[in-house]
Amino acid sequence: MIRYTVCPECESIFRCAPEVLAVADGRVRCGRCRHLFQAQRLSFDTLEAAEAAVAGGIVAAADLTVDEDTLLIQRDVEVDAAETLDEGDIERLSRSLQADERIGPNERAGSTDTAEGADTAPLVPIAPDEAPGLYEQIAQARPEPSFTAGHLLLAGVLALLLAGQLVHAFRGPLAANDGLRPLVQGFCQALRCELPPQRLPGSIELVERSVRTHPRVARALVIDATFANRAAVTQPYPLLEVRLSDLSGARVAGRRFRPREYLPQGTNIAGGMAPGETVSAHIEVVEPSIPVVSFQFAFF
Repeated sequence: MIRYTVCPECESIFRCAPEVLAVADGRVRCGRCRHLFQAQRLSFDTLEAAEAAVAGGIVAAADLTVDEDTLLIQRDVEVDAAETLDEGDIERLSRSLQADERIGPNERAGSTDTAEGADTAPLVPIAPDEAPGLYEQIAQARPEPSFTAGHLLLAGVLALLLAGQLVHAFRGPLAANDGLRPLVQGFCQALRCELPPQRLPGSIELVERSVRTHPRVARALVIDATFANRAAVTQPYPLLEVRLSDLSGARVAGRRFRPREYLPQGTNIAGGMAPGETVSAHIEVVEPSIPVVSFQFAFF
């Protein structure tokens, strides 16, 4: 529903929608004289009612002025009352207004056709730059970002701490690399953390091996292997891979066995193989349906 409001300073009449006035909680700036006032407190349903209020002195007596020092920051929205006028209003305004001519309060009061005296200047809701007191206080309270040598030093320390946590969490996989292991060893010595034993499968020597038919179970094989740790350090028990081949050399069966699968019960697997230690492995498997003529062993 369209309503009309009046500027208490120059008594110009404006036509606008209620939702426009609600944008700035009723605080608007006159598009003619730039006066600030509270429009919602004095609005009318018809243009005739607004003209009657001006003629009767109601507008002049109303206290509608808004103090700029107490304004709240609102969205910057401009509303032109001419956008809401229909063609009839625009035609009447064109007939009544001359170029650079303003209809003042005295002329409007003596007019017989009040509809032609409507002012079409825009209503301007309060914008942030029109409340310098509060806006400048907020801007001044916001500190300017700055970086000093202390900030850079703190960032470097935090980066080192993060790198140390990553090395500690992945020290096992990193130590498996021959090139990185000395660095990881020095890191763990400084922080007194435990480093997993290094796997050196190339230093494991196969001393003896045998594959025979199981003496008590039909269609089963017994695999025995003896190997020794030739490395100068203790290393974990390896994965033992057994591959069985037929007469043509094609692989018939194969599998990798974990230490708990080939070591005798009671063996301290976590302690690893000491330098020069000899280990005996014993495995029982189902015999493949294809005749097996050869077998190979590998360590991982």
